[in-house]
This record gives sequence, C-alpha cells and structure tokens, in this order.
Amino acid sequence: MKNITLISICDQDKFEPTVKAMEYSMKDLDFYDSIIVTDKVCSHDKINIISTGKLSLIDYNKFCIYELYKIIKSEFCLLMQWDGFVINPSLWSDDFLNYDYIGAPWDHASSKNKIGNGGFSLRSKKFMEAGSKLKYNPKECEYLYDWQKQFRDTTPEDWFMCYESYEKMLEQGIKFPSVKTAAKFSVEHPIPCHPFNRQDPKTYNSFGFHGHFNQGAMNLL
Repeated sequence: MKNITLISICDQDKFEPTVKAMEYSMKDLDFYDSIIVTDKVCSHDKINIISTGKLSLIDYNKFCIYELYKIIKSEFCLLMQWDGFVINPSLWSDDFLNYDYIGAPWDHASSKNKIGNGGFSLRSKKFMEAGSKLKYNPKECEYLYDWQKQFRDTTPEDWFMCYESYEKMLEQGIKFPSVKTAAKFSVEHPIPCHPFNRQDPKTYNSFGFHGHFNQGAMNLL
C-alpha cells in the first residue's frame, strides 16, 4: 500500500468515528500517508490532520472534485468515511491498481456505468486530475430515477464523475473495473453476482464496504 494515501473528509461531528474507522483500516496495512481533512482543530500521532473551514455537503463534493488531487502526493488515494472502511485486509489485490477508480457497484440495473460508490473508493491521481477538469453544477444532475432526486438536493461527486461524466472520463483514458472486480473491492448493497448478509461481515467477501446500514461491518469497530 506504499503508493496509496488513506484519506477522509469530515466535519467535527463525525471526526471521532472517522478516526476510529481509519485506525481500524490502518491496523494491518501500511499506507503512504493517512490524512483527515476536517474543521476540527486537533492533532493525531498517526494521522495527519488538515484543518479547513466548515464544509457543507456542496463543499464536500467540490473538494473531492477540485481539491483532492492537490493534497494527494501518492499515485492513488483510498477515500473512506466513518461508515466505509477496510474490513478484510487479506482480500486486497494489486489488480485493483490496474484501474483508475473502484467503488462498490451501484445496483441500478440500467446504469451505463455501475462503478461506483465513492464513500469507500480507490482513486488514481489520473482520475482525480481528470475530474478536476469537469464543470460541476451541484443543482443539476442526470439521475436515472425520480426517487434519487427525492433523497438528494445536491449532486453527489461520485455520481457526477462516474455516471454523469462517464463518457468524458473515458475520453481522458480513465479505466473502470468490471462489477465482479468492484464487488471484491467493496460492497454497499447486495447484487445478484455478489450477495451478502448485511448482519454478517464474513459474508461480504470484500476488501472494504460502505454504508452504516451494513451493521455487521459497523459492529467491527
């Protein structure tokens, strides 16, 4: 993991659970660096803290798109959250590094790109730099279904870069994995080719996960 920076962006309300999840992710893996970007003023002996102002949801999305690549010095970053972290370090595969972006597969059957969920995602510097060239509008989004709009008033950065801007990212040479490979990296929701029991992390069969509703994984902390 020497070419991967572990990073999370959170407000002070989620700082402590984020630290806990990051420490759990680091316990059996040696990353290039570990960083938390937060509005909480503090320090940590194993995690570099980058202080910022209060981040709204729009600010978070803009940071991931336009600022992330500026602070990552390694070839890849592993973006995680308080409810998305490493659960099976032994399931890491160097094959994941053959792609520019991996996140848990989306379970949208008609999606032109089923990869992927950003809450626990591996991103190459190439992907981050390509994303920074896109024009992001937090209030305009190409959703698949009406129900998506009901739960979101801001365009998520992962959906914007991986679905809405999918063709543009491909034009810049960005490589996404197959659904099968992505599910080995991370899970969010059970899908036909990779079912699992949310209450039993032994059934996840993935390197990491995302989603507080996956209670079995959350109970590992």
